[in-house]
This record gives sequence, structure tokens and C-alpha cells, in this order.
Amino acid sequence: MRGFLVGAVVGLAIGVGAMWWLRPEAREAPGPLNPDPIAAEPEPARPPPPVLEAPSMPEAVEPGKPFPKGEAILRIGDGFVFGERHARAVGENVEAVDLICQDIRYGASLECPHGAASVATPFARQSDKLTSRLVFDHLLDAPLEMPARRVHAEHVLRGALSGIALVKASDGVVYKVLCTELHGNPHAFKRWVRIRYAPVEAKDGGGIVNLPGEPRVVLAGKAGIPKAIADYPKVPGDSFRSFLKSPTGVIKNLPDKLAFKSRQSLALAEPLRTEIEFKAYSSLIAPHGIERNGKVAIRSYAGVGVIGEMAGTIDVRSYGYLHIHGDLTGTVNCQSYATVIVDGDVLGTLKLRSYVKLYVRGRLRDPARNLDVEGSCWSTFFFDGYYSRAEIEQMPGDNSVTLHVRDSDLEVGTTHRKIGTWREVIVGDKAWKKLP
Repeated sequence: MRGFLVGAVVGLAIGVGAMWWLRPEAREAPGPLNPDPIAAEPEPARPPPPVLEAPSMPEAVEPGKPFPKGEAILRIGDGFVFGERHARAVGENVEAVDLICQDIRYGASLECPHGAASVATPFARQSDKLTSRLVFDHLLDAPLEMPARRVHAEHVLRGALSGIALVKASDGVVYKVLCTELHGNPHAFKRWVRIRYAPVEAKDGGGIVNLPGEPRVVLAGKAGIPKAIADYPKVPGDSFRSFLKSPTGVIKNLPDKLAFKSRQSLALAEPLRTEIEFKAYSSLIAPHGIERNGKVAIRSYAGVGVIGEMAGTIDVRSYGYLHIHGDLTGTVNCQSYATVIVDGDVLGTLKLRSYVKLYVRGRLRDPARNLDVEGSCWSTFFFDGYYSRAEIEQMPGDNSVTLHVRDSDLEVGTTHRKIGTWREVIVGDKAWKKLP
């Protein structure tokens, strides 16, 4: 009976509370505990963002107005046939036009149904005076093969790209195309671009820009990485072999010093007698060797292949891959991670200050002078041939370097410690089975 009375009382209390809460004035949001005596002013409405208006279209694109000779003014979606004075509407038959303006942003993106190519300028960043217009004026020919279907024409240089497009017309004539004026707008169909064009001869080896006072470059054609280097077995621990690439151009008439600030993949037409500096990911093939005054300075990822004597200097300050298919009579200075292969004898100096994988297939003629190893380089050296314990002990090694030799009077297949200044010496291990 007592439990029944308690439940009834609790139920009655809940009902009374609910009726009080449902009053209209009770449902109003409570005010602040310390109300501000000055009523807050409403936040003023923000003005709408400004609408960017494009410059008015040139008169040449007004209905009935012809383009200036050698020029075209195009909007997104316009088609064009070289030599005509008006744009064309593009229907289903895109083959009927020479190019279609697909987009306008930092230049003109062009669809080219009959073929196209971009124009690279290996020296485009060597002089601040170079412009796309200058490159356009000095581009005299085009390659025979133009497999691309899309290309970008700009009015500025971007790295090794000149901004010049080569476009093949439906009649087989090739035209060089330069973007000379560009007007943007948030509304894509209000953008327009002015292009300039001129016919050029298509020929084998064409499409290379050679500017006055600059080294001359020709297309590499079938010239690739020399077979003696390309077919070489991989050195154990090598991580940088991919840095050495097939050249896209052959260069000659070098100045006393040439610095590359953009990516390159080149071969030399003559022995290197001057200085080349790479400041971007690059590859260089020197099929005629490097003479005493020749120097290669690596300041970014780079691969260097030398056929014949390396009598000059290779200075490595960034990750590098060096393959010398001949004698080393000059100096290799490694201040960064690198793989170094010398197929001939070492009569010069290997100055090593960082993590290096070194393979010497020939002989160290004078180890005390040939090796200059300092610091905690934690490197691995492979010396082919026979080296006695006495020779190994006299070599200026380092307590952070592991030395592999193919044969010795030391026990084969054993890791020897406390031999000379080396961290350890390993004779005749299985790594030699993979090396030539």
C-alpha cells in the first residue's frame, strides 16, 4: 500500500511539471545571465564578390571580321585551318580542321588531329634574354615523326619547354605555333587567345632550336647509351643506375662553361674540354672521353657515362651514377651518395667522402695515391683481381669501409677484420658471380 502511494505522488509531480513547461512563455529562449544594456546591432550584409569582366574581344573576332594574316584569335571550342581568316565550328568530323582550341589556361591547349610535337630548348634557361618569340623566330624545321595529338602553346619558357608547338595540317604541311596574347575570364567561354603561326620544313633531325651564340644541338637519332655501359651487370647495392638515360640530343661547340638549370639528357659530339654543371636531374654521355681540362659538376641527381679516358674532373655533390669505360687518370670527387664504376685502371685519384659503391675492374696502379678516403663514409668497395694481404694492409682505407676483393692469399669466403685500416675485408664471396 505504501509503494502504491509513493508511485502516485511521483506520477502527479511529473504531470504538474510537464504542464508548467508547456506554457508559451516557458518555451521562449532564456536571455543571457548578464544582459548587455546596449542592444547588439545586426551584422551588416557583406557585399557580393566582384565579377571579373574580360577585356572586350578584338575586332578580328567580331562576326565578319577576318583574322590578321598569319594569326588566329580563338575561343574554347573553336576549330581552325591554317591560312584561313576565320575560325570554324567543329562538328563530328574533327579531321576537317587542323587544330581545335580545347582550353585556355596559361596558354592554349590544342587538339591536333593530324599530329603535333612540343619544341624543347636545351639552353632555354641559360640566358635571361631568351623568350618564346625569339625561339619561334629561330625554329626553322620540324621532325618527320609527330605522333602527339595534343600540345600546349604558351608565351613563356617553362624549363626546357619553349612554349612553341608544332602542328601538322591536313595537307601535310607543318606549322610552328606561338601564343602571343591571352585573356582569361572566370567564364571559360569568354576566354580568348591570339596565336601566331608560320610553315616550317619537316626533315630528319628537325625540331631542334639552335640560337645564335649557343652550343649547337642535333637530335640523337638512334644514339643511345653505349652498349658497353647499357649491358653492364648491376653492381651489388647500386641504387642510381636509372639516372643514366638515352640522350635526346647531341651537343657540340661548347663554351668554356655551361650550366644546365633544367633537366637534360645529352651526349657530346667531341671530347669534353670545358666545364659542364648540372643543376637539375640530368644525364650525360661522353663517348669520346673527358680531357684534362674537362669537368663535370653534379649539383643534382645525375648520371654520367664516359667511353675512353677520364683525364679531367667529375665533382659529385648530389646523388650520382658514374661509369667510366676506360682508365681514370683524372679525379673523381664524391661528396654525396654515388655509384662509381671504373672498367680500366686507376692512375688518378678517387676522393670519397660519402656513401659510395665503388667497383674497379682494372688495377689500382698506386693505391697510396689512387685512394683518398676520409670520414664515416660507410662505403663498399669491390676491387677485381688478386690483392695480397700486404697490399691490402698498405692501402689507405677507412674503418667505415668494407672491401671486397675477388682473390687474395687471405682465406676465401671469409670476412676478415683488423686488416690494415679497413672495417672488414671479404675475399671471393658470391657477389663476384654477378660481376663481369
